[in-house]
Amino acid sequence: LGSVGSITVAAGSTAESVATLANAQTGSTGVQATAITKGALTITDAGTVSFTLAGSGSQSISATLSSASDLTSLRDEINGSSGQTGVTATGTGATLELTSATGKDIKITNMASTGTAASATVGTVRALKSDGTTDATQTAVNLVENANDSATFGGSVTFDSNSAFSITSS
Repeated sequence: LGSVGSITVAAGSTAESVATLANAQTGSTGVQATAITKGALTITDAGTVSFTLAGSGSQSISATLSSASDLTSLRDEINGSSGQTGVTATGTGATLELTSATGKDIKITNMASTGTAASATVGTVRALKSDGTTDATQTAVNLVENANDSATFGGSVTFDSNSAFSITSS
């Protein structure tokens, strides 16, 4: 199409909002944007794990784990609340992959566990690339009960067009 489009992205914007802004100009630019947010979650010890999960909405999550290497019950609790949060979980082993298919930020707050001593690491979170692989630029964050017990994953935006295009920032 050869047209120039311009969007202004505010600091702290979600991947979803960036894609929405870009897609509002698809008719003139021919460029389409897709947003997604992915992150990995591991739990340190067996016990009852609880936290608040937020994406499109917020929900308290609680699951009893017989082993930190089998997070199936936690996955099922997260998926049972996906209608409220917009966040789904996949995996059956020691790591769950959390996804917001719309690109909203995924927030975990107030992480706690009966299987972990107070002020100890309850779990670890890490942002993932849109294809679910580890992003080497992102470090894992330990979630510590009664201390650093919260984390937020930001998403990524993929731009696509049938014609060549470029994106610049100012």
